[in-house]
Amino acid sequence: MKRINHAALIDMVSGTLILLFGTGGLLWLIDANIRIVRGFGEYARLYPQVLSVLMIIVGVSIAFGGIRKWTSPSSEISLTVSGVARVAGAVFSVAAFAFIAPRTGFLPAAILAVAAFALGTGVRKPLPLLALSVGTALTIYFVAAKLLGLSLPG
Repeated sequence: MKRINHAALIDMVSGTLILLFGTGGLLWLIDANIRIVRGFGEYARLYPQVLSVLMIIVGVSIAFGGIRKWTSPSSEISLTVSGVARVAGAVFSVAAFAFIAPRTGFLPAAILAVAAFALGTGVRKPLPLLALSVGTALTIYFVAAKLLGLSLPG
């Protein structure tokens, strides 16, 4: 009797749900709930549309990853100390960002948070770490504050 690969099944279901939610947001929710107010936020629909498209891409990739796990001969999940430490580090980084951002401003807090995430994923060389951290923080700042007119902490 064949064992059911629960991890693959969960990936396929969750990827499909994320895909459907992103598609629903893109096709129906955004237009139904976001009103354009003259003089404020000409790009008000842009941010949710970008998020919906990203949700579609992420949902498809998770679902296809689940299909790939389903068809592979052996895909057991092992819970390791380093994996748990990475998740705990990511949670700590988000909490630290939320604590630091109002005090130091968005850019320094975002640079530190992205650096912490990058270190958790294995980026160790200083130049790529610096470029990734500063580039990501500046991109988020430009899109959120300048393009969309959102107020950021600090």
